[in-house]
Order: sequence, then C-alpha cells, then structure tokens
Amino acid sequence: MHYPGFLQKENLNRNLKLLDSILFILFIAFLVLIIATSTKVNIAADSVDYYAMLQWVTPESEKPIVGNLHFAEQRSPGYSLLSLIPYSLLTVFVEPLVTTEKISSNVSPEYPNEIPGKTESQRKMAGSEMMFLPQQPLHIKDLFFKDYYVPGSHSWFQWKLALSLLITSYFFLFAGIWANVTALKLYAPSWQFRTLVPLVLVSSPVFIINIIELPLYATLTSYGQASLFALFVCISARSKNAWHIFSAGLMLGLLVLTRLELSIMAVLLIGYLIFTRNLRFLAFFSLGGSVAFFALVLYNLALFGVPLHFGILRGDINTFGFSIDYIFDNLLHPASGVLFFTPLLIPGLLFLVTGKNGLLKVLGFCSFILIIFYTLRIPIMYYHIGQGIIDIGGVPVTAPETLAQMRELIRSDINRYLSVFIPFSIIGFSTGIDRIFRILAQETAT
Repeated sequence: MHYPGFLQKENLNRNLKLLDSILFILFIAFLVLIIATSTKVNIAADSVDYYAMLQWVTPESEKPIVGNLHFAEQRSPGYSLLSLIPYSLLTVFVEPLVTTEKISSNVSPEYPNEIPGKTESQRKMAGSEMMFLPQQPLHIKDLFFKDYYVPGSHSWFQWKLALSLLITSYFFLFAGIWANVTALKLYAPSWQFRTLVPLVLVSSPVFIINIIELPLYATLTSYGQASLFALFVCISARSKNAWHIFSAGLMLGLLVLTRLELSIMAVLLIGYLIFTRNLRFLAFFSLGGSVAFFALVLYNLALFGVPLHFGILRGDINTFGFSIDYIFDNLLHPASGVLFFTPLLIPGLLFLVTGKNGLLKVLGFCSFILIIFYTLRIPIMYYHIGQGIIDIGGVPVTAPETLAQMRELIRSDINRYLSVFIPFSIIGFSTGIDRIFRILAQETAT
C-alpha cells in the first residue's frame, strides 16, 4: 500500500519531532510569560521562615520580619543557603547602581487578607502561621528595588532578600526542566519526547500554583535539585566518570540539605552501592555529598554554636502515626489524593522500578518508600479539626474547621512534597514508553 508522503515512516518521524519541539518551545515561552506577568512574591507560611533564615546568614543586621520564628530552626536550610549566591551577586553588582525605595504604606483596602495559593476556606482559618507580607498582593513587577514597611514587627520586607529567594527558585525550575529533557535524550534518543516534561508538570496543578503563587517556597528548588541529581545518576551510570559521580553526590547532598527527609533516599542508595560492592562509585558519590554536610556544619556553627544542631528533628507541627483515613486522603481521595492531583507520578515510578537499570530501580524504590513516609507524617492540625487555635511554641496555629478544609491542606502538602519525584517519574515514562515501542517494532518486523 502506498502512503501519502507525510505518512511515510521517515516523514512521520520528522514531523512528530518538529511538533514535539514546537510544543515544548511554546510551553517554555508561556511559562516565562506567566512568570513575568503573574508571579506573586509575598511571603506566607513556610516562606516566612526561608526568608528569615536567609536574613540570619547575611552580614546585615536587620530586624526580623516577624517576632516569633519558632519553626525556622525546624526547616532544612538548603534553599536559604543557596539563595546566598544571588544575594551576594545582587549586593556586589546591582545594589550599588540602584536606589532602594522605602514604601511605608502597603495595605490594600481591596484585598486586605488575600493569601496567595489558598482557597477562601483556607483564608478563613488563617492564623499568624499564615502570614501574608507585605499585606497587599505584591507581584514581581512591584518587587524590584523596593522595601515595604511591615507595621506589626516595625521592620522591612527587603527586595534583595526576596529577589534572592526568587532567583534561586526559578534558576532551579528551569535547570530542572533542562535536566529532564537531557535525561530523555539518554533513554529515548530515537524519539526524544520532550513534551513529556511539560505534560507531567502541568498535570500537577499544585506544582503550577507554586510556580506562580508561592515561588518563595522550597518546592521549585527541590524539584530542580532532584532533576539534576537524576540526570547525573543517569550519566554516571553510563560513563563511570568520577566528575559525573561526584556531581550526582553533590546534588543529592544539596537535595537533602533542602529536604531533610530525602536523607532516607541517600541512606538506601549508599546501602545499595555497598551491597553491590560498587566502592569506586560510592567513594566519589560520598565525596560529592560531603560538600552539603560541611555547609550544614558551618551553618550550625554560625547560628547555634555547635556543628550538629538537632532542632530540625523536633518538627512539633507534625507527628508520626498510622491512620488509614489520612493515607487514603493523601493518595486516593478525589479532593486531595496524589492519583488525582499528580496523576502521572505513580505510573512513571512504576515504569522506573520495573526497568533494567539497577540504579534507576533503586531510585524508584526509594521514591515509594518516601511516599509511604509522607503518609505517616501527620500534621498536628489533623487531630484538632474544629477546635480553633492551637498554640505551638507561642505561634497560634488555626486548625481546620471541617474535614473538607483539612483535605485542602493535605492536597497542598502531599502534592507539593512529592513534586521532588517528578524527575524520576519522567525518566520512568521515557524508559517505559521506549520499551513499549521496541516491543511493537519487533512484533511489526515479525
């Protein structure tokens, strides 16, 4: 049978690759446009602590933006420490060339209580743990070279601190996308389905919300670090190059420094390398990871006077427990579950663990272990639904009024935490689809 020219195999492959490239470029262009026009840069909830932690490690002595930073020492410091790099560059190369405008009135009468990325019911239950500073909806265009006065603490929301966090988030977002695409070239060189990356990202609305509404959270940075780690693991598994192995260890170390719970993956991966007697890989891998460990030691010495500070392990806003209802809400409930709000994550990880590459199978296995871990880490508010204000370390935390409100918080948390495994899922899809194509090609040939 004679097919039209555009349906012949060579032309069809060429046209599909062209369409793939066009769709991917359009996604990047749309992402840049949305960021430039719609990004909100207020700090709320978690980002209050990351902002304060960056302020702690800068040489300037400024009054903290909030009075009680009880949860700050319980945060992993990686995101804030990495933000020191753009902070230093801004201090040396930009700040001397501009004049900082001091804005003392920044309350918007139209939106006095708006909290970005939150639903109306979440705003109703917002206590002081859900700060929204400055108090007006502050977009990216309003940030540059402007400090905003915060009446409650008599301090200033500083553009240089916020912009440093923002630059770090978006650097790792785009570095992560680049790493995902590069990894796809390794495992599917014949088709390079780059559109798979935006497809997986867009299918997670919570991740997209973090890009636009909550970029000063650690979510985008941890995604980028995980993407770079996955890429260097893929490269080093093939090349056996010492630098590639070192880079894989470095990125996992930085990931653990940003998300402490990822230390579970580090321990399991090291155990696998010992079990398989891959001692050369283990040596260079551990050497790369030690960079982050020494950064943590310096951070602890500077702030707490000891090389190892265990305040991060206290985590008194969460507790460990086993609850079937909570596990169901995290994974399967239509209002909050991962299968509904990050639907491509689990299938991609299943492809990963059923593949042939040993290191990738371990990464997939570790991802599932961490998913289980997250479903056992239960927020204190889950046990106080409808009970009003909870005092945690002097910070009034407002419990959800209803179970439906609690599921809104669960949806925001679990899908945000699990975005760190999106790069592994993308690689899993790539290897899985490539296997399917090969099988179909063999059957067609026979």
